[in-house]
Amino acid sequence: DLAHNRTLVSRPSAPRMVLCCLVLLFLARPAPGAEGSSIAQQVVGTWDVQSVTITSADGSVVDPFGSKPSGIIMLDTNGRYANVFGRADRPKIDAANRLAITPGQLGAAAKEFTANFGTWSVAATEMTITLRFVGSLDPNNEGTQATYALALSGNGMTFSITLPGQRLEVVKYRRAN
Repeated sequence: DLAHNRTLVSRPSAPRMVLCCLVLLFLARPAPGAEGSSIAQQVVGTWDVQSVTITSADGSVVDPFGSKPSGIIMLDTNGRYANVFGRADRPKIDAANRLAITPGQLGAAAKEFTANFGTWSVAATEMTITLRFVGSLDPNNEGTQATYALALSGNGMTFSITLPGQRLEVVKYRRAN
């Protein structure tokens, strides 16, 4: 019967349905670092550093990069990041070019500057972000990772971590325009 044959032809086969579902699942998967969370999607982008503070166990607060640090963190959808910031008012070095800078001058300048890159991921349920250091101005960081408490509010993002000696480091960012 012709009507019965048309019905059989128009029904998708089970293997074809499974294949379509698998393709849709593959296409809808989150980017690495996203762990399926909208939190990860919210942190993707470029952020300007607003402040960096370290609070000691005794309550004293230090701004290691000055009261108005300059820098950015860029977090991409593929789970890679680059983070560069430092003291905006660092003194200039009296040298014709970077090869003429003395080790002492370079060391002093590096203490007021940080740079690292690597991979990142978010644990949405814990509200944390983990940075895995592939390269860093401080070579002791390379091959390590740091997990920060993560807070998002409007155009702001905050990373917080307890450092050795019960010191709390807080880095505040604002989404770049």
